[in-house]
Amino acid sequence: SWTEGDSRIALIPVIQPESLRSPVTLNFGALGVLDSFDSRLLVRGDILMNQGARIEAGPLGTVSFFRDHWEKSAVRVADQSAGRAFLKEADWKSLVETALARDAQVEVIREGVPGKTTLQDEVVKAFNEGASIRVIRIEVASPQLMELCSALTDEFGFRISANLYVTPAHERGLRTHVDDHDVLVVQMAGRKKWELFGTPYALPIEFKAPFIFEMKGETQRNGAFGARGFEGNEPPRKDEFVLEAGEVLYVPRGEVHRAASLDEPSVHVTIGIHATTWADFIAFLVGHAARTNQGLRETLPPGLQRFQPAEGWIGAEVKERSGDLVNLFDPGAGLEEMSARFAAWRGADQVVDASRVFDPAVRYRLS
Repeated sequence: SWTEGDSRIALIPVIQPESLRSPVTLNFGALGVLDSFDSRLLVRGDILMNQGARIEAGPLGTVSFFRDHWEKSAVRVADQSAGRAFLKEADWKSLVETALARDAQVEVIREGVPGKTTLQDEVVKAFNEGASIRVIRIEVASPQLMELCSALTDEFGFRISANLYVTPAHERGLRTHVDDHDVLVVQMAGRKKWELFGTPYALPIEFKAPFIFEMKGETQRNGAFGARGFEGNEPPRKDEFVLEAGEVLYVPRGEVHRAASLDEPSVHVTIGIHATTWADFIAFLVGHAARTNQGLRETLPPGLQRFQPAEGWIGAEVKERSGDLVNLFDPGAGLEEMSARFAAWRGADQVVDASRVFDPAVRYRLS
């Protein structure tokens, strides 16, 4: 049997005809063991076990991943089969060529500073001169990565995208920095030395409430608060390791990090998890409440930005207009609308399974 917390899975021996018997490995390093809504442990399919079979537990596959690591700490999965499932060959030049043909954003990174390019020859020339290459949303050039990002988007309910990084031998791409979203780093080819420096500011957010004068097609995911560079101002280093081809690294947003290739070029894909935060949802509920509250729909005084408001006026005004705001929230209706809009964005009829009840005591699973 295998136990995780208060949950238990029992392997019950079943006598099978000899012709069907074969040693197997039941690998819980595979993602998805715990049902995310009712805590039941899931095992799909028949399990035929013989002498020599074993059970393995991997960091991303155990039910404790979201409890112990999600939004908290980096974790490396030293399973070299993981990354190779995404791309059989790390032919980065072909991927870049396809990405350019499909109008993806391709960048040349020199001394830590990225610059856009649209020419394949320029990409290859820059790489040969020691520059790193980054392709934003590389999934447009890879059916495997597109399928992966799509599956993770449906599973998480968040927007998932992938970036490709190619670094020549003995070089660094980006400078020491933190990201404003959680990432899964998949080392495709070569090796890369990673250094982690901890989290000076926990959970930097991508959210920035848009003002109407800023809305020209861009989203509110700009100017992330708490995400910035740390080059030359790194906190004390807390971990250092080499990520081998096929291994996966989870890095939560806010973790200061940098990476450098070793004695050969490095190719890795970063899966970006652009999560919906409570700030996103509560801001949405404010807008939702404004539909039935005229005071919230009234404009700010025209010309306010040109004057210093009287002492205490703006605070009193906000307090008056928002004093009963929490009681105006309808979280259930808000969640229902968010789910419907997510389904429409995904081109799906429905994403909510009414037969399954979410248990907040159980962290979500990858599957």
